[in-house]
Amino acid sequence: MGNSKKRVEKDQDKLGPSAYISLVLIILFFSGIMGRFDNWLSFFDYTTLSGAFGEIGGTGANFQGAGGDGAKGGFMFAFSLIPGVMMAIGAVAVAEYYGAIRASQKLLTPLLRPLLGIPGSAGLAMITSLQSTDASATMTKVLKDDRELNEDQATVFSAWMFSSDATITNFFSSGAALWALTNIDGSPAIRISMMIPFVLQLLMKFFGANIVRFYLNSKGKAGYEVDKKAEVDSAKKVDEAVIKNQEVKEELNPTSVFVDGASRGLSIGFKSIIPNVLMAYVLIKVLNVTGLMDIIGRLLAPVMGIFGLPGQSATVLLASVLSMGGGVGVAGALFEEGVLNGAQLAIISPAIFLMGSLVQYSGRLLAVVDVKHKGLLFATSILNALVAMLIMNLLV
Repeated sequence: MGNSKKRVEKDQDKLGPSAYISLVLIILFFSGIMGRFDNWLSFFDYTTLSGAFGEIGGTGANFQGAGGDGAKGGFMFAFSLIPGVMMAIGAVAVAEYYGAIRASQKLLTPLLRPLLGIPGSAGLAMITSLQSTDASATMTKVLKDDRELNEDQATVFSAWMFSSDATITNFFSSGAALWALTNIDGSPAIRISMMIPFVLQLLMKFFGANIVRFYLNSKGKAGYEVDKKAEVDSAKKVDEAVIKNQEVKEELNPTSVFVDGASRGLSIGFKSIIPNVLMAYVLIKVLNVTGLMDIIGRLLAPVMGIFGLPGQSATVLLASVLSMGGGVGVAGALFEEGVLNGAQLAIISPAIFLMGSLVQYSGRLLAVVDVKHKGLLFATSILNALVAMLIMNLLV
């Protein structure tokens, strides 16, 4: 017990300056603010460090070439995105090593009850859901089984997780691919800071969850009495997790953590990004060859025009429901074809994740937690995406 207590206290010390400084730094790194400096300070910027591929001879082209389409074009395009994804996940891993994620947990936990009407004991599951769908689903199921969350609280919390689940992991892996896109002159395609749609996603998650909360309250069904003993037991479980996490961290250092994160980024690149982007390019090829892309564009132009987008961009949203990576791939393919410009990519980017992989997460999250009102959760996720596009249209 003595050693365990010391380890917990040691980990709590990590939530001193280093944890909060790392949280601020990782936000700055992806914000684009540092890249605006014309001096050495620009080194601490995601886009700057992403760099650019060299030219082949005097052609001005890199290994990707120009004008590619179909499976071959999709593979080369996706391959060019992997370095940026590797660096993004490596940077997030280092920030997590210094306590940035737990610092955000400490800041968010006191907000859970007023913002979502759920107990602070769900804080760890909330932070986990920013990184892992399956782990957070299991943790929420345990909270529900232990009666720390009642049926309606579990539904509200699931609504928060369901829309843009695994936010950090997905946005800074697949999402980073969008911010790695460049114009013909080599300038970034998307000029708005990637932290803006990221923060907007988080805000919309709370927006959608509170719609569900309001619905349950209007039915007179929601009860938010919490078992205090259960909260104490949950705190003990958190301490045990802290001890285990600290034991693992003691064997690591920032360099090895970055390399491990970059390795995971490489794995995501080959196992997720390349297959999804390749599929998206093939889909776009099929739609173009059959003429369906023009038909979709004409039919949906009035609807998508509300968000400042062409009608063809609806294919991005349709692909996103099945796969976030697929949505990113279709968006990238449409950009390469000139259908979408950088500003339009920024507008649609939060929607890709807010309504992304809903079919998949229905099984991995909603079925695991075993919540009711699944249709309502689907609807609020789509609403989150539509409202986010309206807001982004105003911002860009």
